[in-house]
Amino acid sequence: MNCHPESASQHDDGWLREWLRDDAERAPYLDDAGFTARVIAALPAPRRHWLDGLSGVVIVAVLGLALLFVAGLLQAPLANLAESIAEPFSAALARPSPGALLSLLAPLLALYLAGAALLEG
Repeated sequence: MNCHPESASQHDDGWLREWLRDDAERAPYLDDAGFTARVIAALPAPRRHWLDGLSGVVIVAVLGLALLFVAGLLQAPLANLAESIAEPFSAALARPSPGALLSLLAPLLALYLAGAALLEG
């Protein structure tokens, strides 16, 4: 039973079903005097845990609300930061000169190189 049929493809599991069926036909029946049936009958019925799904929804809702709250707290400081960062860029673009363009490209190049280094490592 440890050999794979030559003609079966890797994506077709029909060979496995056929293999198990052939093996079951060759193996003799082992009488366990009803032991397996008694064990299966003694197992408890599966219970539905509706709280599991509900707890996941509650956790996601709480995390979403917390994220919205934090984003609301950070909205004004981040807007001010974006304005202070964008101001030199807009001033450099308003009066284009080699030095002004270099002051724009140098931080962008540094960010690009840092990102490339992070992706490689």
